[in-house]
Amino acid sequence: SSSSAASDVYKRQTHGFLGWQLLLLLAASAVACFFLARSLTSPILRLRQATRRFAAGDLSARTGGKVLGHNEISGLAHDFDEMAGKIENLVRSQQHLLRDISHELRSPLARLGIALELARQEENPEVRGKALARIELEAERMNEMIGQLLSLTRLDSGSIERPREDFDLRELLGRLVQDADY
Repeated sequence: SSSSAASDVYKRQTHGFLGWQLLLLLAASAVACFFLARSLTSPILRLRQATRRFAAGDLSARTGGKVLGHNEISGLAHDFDEMAGKIENLVRSQQHLLRDISHELRSPLARLGIALELARQEENPEVRGKALARIELEAERMNEMIGQLLSLTRLDSGSIERPREDFDLRELLGRLVQDADY
């Protein structure tokens, strides 16, 4: 009976000891899984924040190298940064182009207005004829610019390919001087 009591005490101690071991192993596994999950989700959350800012209009949004490592997620973050940079440059280029186009269209419109006013006020048929010729020239130039804009749009879309052309710079400068002289 004393041997059975000793074996009961041994079983209780061993069972209690194994229970604590399992509990400690489970706790250690839970902590390891938490940090593993956090190391996997943290870069995804950073990338998601950057994509949300970018979608909201902040074209400068980047992950900024906050996603470290050499895995698929860091590769995706790098690709996002590269894509965002290209889109930001494209949008800025488009805005710059629109400002340039606006300026280029205002110049002939201003000359058209001046020539029209001169034609209205002038009694001399020769001077009036020059003003009307100038109006015709500026209208043709605006029509040509609009055609060039349409060609540029087609070139950007890739629907046509336009070969390079040589042009005479002296002739272009001569026309610019004549415009300024008018």
